[in-house]
Amino acid sequence: ELKTTRAAYALRPNQYVRLQCPKRGIADMVCIVGSTQSGSLKSGAITLLLTQDIYRLPVSFSVEMAASRGAAPAQPPLPITSQHVFEAPYIELVRSLPSRDLSALSADASYLLAVAQDPATSRNYTLQVDAGTGEYRVAGDGQWCPCARIVAGDVTRIATEFSLTDPYRLDQV
Repeated sequence: ELKTTRAAYALRPNQYVRLQCPKRGIADMVCIVGSTQSGSLKSGAITLLLTQDIYRLPVSFSVEMAASRGAAPAQPPLPITSQHVFEAPYIELVRSLPSRDLSALSADASYLLAVAQDPATSRNYTLQVDAGTGEYRVAGDGQWCPCARIVAGDVTRIATEFSLTDPYRLDQV
């Protein structure tokens, strides 16, 4: 069974076709159309039922797929060395939660924020939390945080000038 575009609209049952698909390992094969089925108005795809012609033209060529040389071997996950976890400021909760959910929070409720720098070339990270039960549960996925190291300058709230090293995704700030 083969799905094609409207280009195969003229094919009829018992008609010979030449099938070439190196991606599937078929270099050259002669087939006979068994049946055709028109697609819907939306897709327009035509479904062909093909059988290989093994009586008339016995020679078919197959190709073997070469091993991919572009894929790098999978790298095991690395530990995150630059990370920080803190309680979300109230203003962040006001910005991100609907007012109904915000008003339903108890006075002692809090939300956790986590930031981390990518230790390699990872896609994201999964945060797991132990709420005192001794069992870690997935709390959510996070994206890597832009960061840099301060090497010179006064680290206070009113400082305006710093010297940075090891910049990571600072163009996103």
